Amino acid sequence: MTAILSVVVLGRGAVGSDEPLFHVDDVGMTRGQAAFETIRVYAGRAFVLEEHLDRLLAGASRLGLPAVGRARSEEHTSE
Repeated sequence: MTAILSVVVLGRGAVGSDEPLFHVDDVGMTRGQAAFETIRVYAGRAFVLEEHLDRLLAGASRLGLPAVGRARSEEHTSE
């Protein structure tokens, strides 16, 4: 089994596995408002990144979450 090395959090970038991901008043935690994608990485590159970002941004929009630009999303995936 592969260990999770980091998670990307909006506004914080890549967060190490030893750091807390959420604050107690985070609406994702208190109200379940969140959008996420799990992306497989091969040799340091995200597999079918465009399709993942399409789904992530569309899902966030349907939930009424604040918009995040595609360039910013791509920037976080390269960390």
